[in-house]
Amino acid sequence: MSSEPTFATVAQRRAGDSDIAWASPRAGRLIYIDGLRAIAIVAFHARIPGFQSGFVGVDVFFVISGFLITQQIVSQTLAGRFSAKDFYARRILRILPPLLLVTAVTLALAPLFPLLPLEARELADSAAAIFWPARRR
Repeated sequence: MSSEPTFATVAQRRAGDSDIAWASPRAGRLIYIDGLRAIAIVAFHARIPGFQSGFVGVDVFFVISGFLITQQIVSQTLAGRFSAKDFYARRILRILPPLLLVTAVTLALAPLFPLLPLEARELADSAAAIFWPARRR
């Protein structure tokens, strides 16, 4: 079990109250919330009614992700251990490796498929956007 304080443990210490309704059940990831994010995305791609228009599934994914990230920041801030540098380092280490892998595989497989000149340029522009700021045409 992790020693990282949760909303509940920090609030209990401060308020002396042992019954806090909004408390996180444990420190760490909330698996059921991760499941909701996955269901929201699958529902969108499976074209389940109510999730098709307006990218509702994607919107739900981002709202839940924001909740999880906010919970992590608040818990660490209340414990006096939050560091913006460490926070962004973790985000980069989580996002950048799969992004680079998918980009490399896509660029490696692209010559196997016939691309129109415009599509080839769009592919190159998309790959370059990882390393350079977006440019307007």
